Amino acid sequence: MFAAPLPAQGGMGSVMPSGRRQLPPRRSQRGFVLVAWLIVVALFAATASMAAVRWSDELRREREQELLRLGDEIAGAIASYRAASAGSARKYPPQLEDLLEDRRAFGTLRHLRRLSGDPVMRGAAWGVVRAPDGGVMGVYSTSTDTPMRRIAIRLQHADLPAVGRYAEWHFVPRETQR
Repeated sequence: MFAAPLPAQGGMGSVMPSGRRQLPPRRSQRGFVLVAWLIVVALFAATASMAAVRWSDELRREREQELLRLGDEIAGAIASYRAASAGSARKYPPQLEDLLEDRRAFGTLRHLRRLSGDPVMRGAAWGVVRAPDGGVMGVYSTSTDTPMRRIAIRLQHADLPAVGRYAEWHFVPRETQR
């Protein structure tokens, strides 16, 4: 008495359910992944924002340091030009370019290797402080930005007062400052 096997329900090759019924997520669990992603994105944005501010401050600090270095270098070149003047009349250079090649004496004197632009204004021309005789007595940045250093600064060739704008830092050789 053999019984014939019963045919499978649903046709051939159908899979039988495991008996476990998937429950819909509880109300308290809905949107948890979305909230977690929003928190991760917010943390990433905050970190990127802080990094951008630090990078911007570092870039500003480097440009200011370059301004101080180049301005003092030009002030030293102006002092050297005046010291190389023949006789007792100490003359200022008529133009900044005259610091590159001084042909007043026998041979050529180079008081400055190259004339770089204003680092704060990204290579723009320097502002020029004119002497009473019309020569170049000093230079300054034309930037109206606020310096990071707001104290008086003593450089090798020039003294700078505490100011509120870069344009107020006049790189004039110490011997000619008023």
